[in-house]
Amino acid sequence: MTTINPIVVPREAMVTLVMKATTGGQFFTVHFRKKDGTLRKMTCRRGVTSHLKGGKLNWNPANFNMVTVFDTAKGAYRTINANTATYLATDKKTFVVEE
Repeated sequence: MTTINPIVVPREAMVTLVMKATTGGQFFTVHFRKKDGTLRKMTCRRGVTSHLKGGKLNWNPANFNMVTVFDTAKGAYRTINANTATYLATDKKTFVVEE
């Protein structure tokens, strides 16, 4: 088994990675701080439409550095705050925020 060395990036770069690098419907893992301060680890995917019920958001998540994803473990849609992301694994690369 090989160990993947994470790429250390500044906070601003992590926000960009979460917002842009997670397109295309591929699975990815992200760790981020929820609003209550707890750490959430999630394997998710963007672009899932099979569970939509016809509703529409009254706000644009991208304006607040938020990303709407489908949480594969819970089988539900979730919103990730890209500003609080600390870890991202996507496309065979792992990124962590520098301390």
